[in-house]
Amino acid sequence: MQSYDAVTNGIEFKHTSLTDSAIMYHKFAVIDNKFVINGSYNWTSIGAKKNYNNIMITSSKVFVKQFNICFNRLWAASPYSLTKEESRAYIKTELNAKNNR
Repeated sequence: MQSYDAVTNGIEFKHTSLTDSAIMYHKFAVIDNKFVINGSYNWTSIGAKKNYNNIMITSSKVFVKQFNICFNRLWAASPYSLTKEESRAYIKTELNAKNNR
């Protein structure tokens, strides 16, 4: 539900495709240009409870700068921006599919 909450709070989402989201597996976050969270950790309840993953949190200016460069390059290359309504519909569809598995 966090993704849906983010959409309702106005956070913009981009997708490379609505049908094939497996293109990118790079998992990281840059927070306020001060911190980087990166690793194999899957940001899901299963990832938190059942998987063996790693996660790194750092305030290293070198890492923050490089991950910002990476994020900006990926963001600029994403060909499809979702409107708020499209994001909500897409996330609801994904949640329904996940609940029906």
